Amino acid sequence: MLSADRIMGVKEAAELLGVSSQAFANLRNRYKEDFPVPCVELTATPIFDRLDIERWAEAHNRTYKSENTIANLGAYKTIAFCGRPRVGKSFLVSLFFDEPFAYRAGCSQHGDDFTQCAVQHYVSSEIKEPCAIFHNKRKDDHGADVDGMDGIQCPIRDEKFPQFMREITDYLKSKREAGEEISSDVYIEVYMCPSPMAREIMAKCNVKTLIITDTPGVSSNYSLVPIEKADLVVLVAADSNRTEAKESYGELVEKLAPLIASSKMCFMYRISSPCDDEEEYQEIQDEAKDAMQSFEDFFSGLRTSIIESSMEVLQPAKTVIGIPPMKAKKKSVAESLFVNHITEKVIELLTKENVAFTEVADEITNAGVSKDELLSFVKSLLEAWSFETLEKDVKQEYTLDTFKDERHDRVMSADNYRLLYAVNMACRKQLQSLYNEFKKYNEQNCPEMWKQMLVKYVYSRLSSAVKVDMGVSEGTHHFEAYPPVTMYAMESILARDVWETVITSDAEAYQKVQKYISVLKNYEVTSNSWGYVNLDLQNVPARTKLYLIDKCKLNEIKVENTTDMVWSRYTLGLQKVAEFFIWRDMLNVMGVSKDDITKEIEVLMFER
Repeated sequence: MLSADRIMGVKEAAELLGVSSQAFANLRNRYKEDFPVPCVELTATPIFDRLDIERWAEAHNRTYKSENTIANLGAYKTIAFCGRPRVGKSFLVSLFFDEPFAYRAGCSQHGDDFTQCAVQHYVSSEIKEPCAIFHNKRKDDHGADVDGMDGIQCPIRDEKFPQFMREITDYLKSKREAGEEISSDVYIEVYMCPSPMAREIMAKCNVKTLIITDTPGVSSNYSLVPIEKADLVVLVAADSNRTEAKESYGELVEKLAPLIASSKMCFMYRISSPCDDEEEYQEIQDEAKDAMQSFEDFFSGLRTSIIESSMEVLQPAKTVIGIPPMKAKKKSVAESLFVNHITEKVIELLTKENVAFTEVADEITNAGVSKDELLSFVKSLLEAWSFETLEKDVKQEYTLDTFKDERHDRVMSADNYRLLYAVNMACRKQLQSLYNEFKKYNEQNCPEMWKQMLVKYVYSRLSSAVKVDMGVSEGTHHFEAYPPVTMYAMESILARDVWETVITSDAEAYQKVQKYISVLKNYEVTSNSWGYVNLDLQNVPARTKLYLIDKCKLNEIKVENTTDMVWSRYTLGLQKVAEFFIWRDMLNVMGVSKDDITKEIEVLMFER
């Protein structure tokens, strides 16, 4: 006979697992093969043995809770791996982990596609315990976890990690087979200690953390972990079917070109030829370049504009690295050679400038361009698109009162990722707009070399600027995502209040933080961790952003939804900062004195 403390009904068993009664029922149905059988089925509820539930929870990673925290990511770089299924993206990611074989055991399953959702990896020496966490925001009408899958965790070094990945994969596959779309807020977070390769990359790039995204090979959903914000995009293909690989790249390029036109790119091409020494490794590299050259010819029709002519995504032969066969359980000669190669390439790409302004300046000077001609041309580039024309389509205006009524939380997860999603969508919207406008410039309508270089430079500065999240606020709680994008968006929406109440205040630093919090609270922003808010008022570009939002009247643009509010205030605010520094560069080239530069920029930006 069971003791009283071991008897529990559905409600108690669900609470033990940390899920709702509905999610508990779904778990019973999903895990029919090994879920505990009730001791007895009563009319009101089945009765379970607590020990059976606990054993099942232990076997399925329902009891493990990582104490892993990163209080502050510090400076970081982001890398996104993209490609079709079964090309080895997860295998490549494992090279950044200090225990790659433990990771491969869970993610490289004999050619099966294990990346059913985006996987975001944090690689840092601050990681205390490598682990993986599954995020699944599928909720019922009451906000409860429908499937009992949200937040389950597993240590990577544990033998249960392959089972953890298998359960998530099977769960997501079942959703796809049922015709359900895997939304952007379903993803896996992995915390990893860096490999020697990763440590060298971080040291040479002067960063504390690498954020590496393995995008789903079975979908094009990059919303939560947006590919366009990556510092480096790696496109991976395999030689198993070259025609299919070309088609894959063609689809990716057509879809992603507006988003990654100014991104650093690297192509990797997996080749099945054996590799046991340096000579064979070089043969693989030559084979990869030959393959990519044929891809480049495939893209020749796309290179019609000035910005497209320099897009790395359309010139794969320049950056390709051939991937030799590597072993799943031990390091081979081929892997050692490949690791050295990829380390050099990643460092090179992450540290080089997109368009070096010194070269642009030299061309302008050598061409003898006058100040009026230069400023006139730059002005035409910066005014190539106009937000005023969009206002006529606004039917029901979204205002600050609307924002207030939505009752946002300052932490992106507690806000149900609403503002994070809006930020990512707004970034895509602006990148598409910039791409559409700048691709109109070609060698026929813009024959002078100095103008062509300026087109590339201005486009690169603007498109890069809207990708980089930036603000004066900081969230220092160790469970809080970094950077605090939700707060960045909020302070931009409330830029006038933040500028007048906080930035220009003579108050002490602590009092300024309290004033900042008060501005957010006045608009019904909630938080359970206000004590972890801080400000970095020495961040000149972030302060400039708040100033320009008001001075350029971005906060007066009429919009009709949250995403457009974020776009008009935050995304365009980031772009205005880039415009400010572009004008500064132009005036410097023309020899304008430092005392006069700010005055002239204000005339150029505010008195149009």
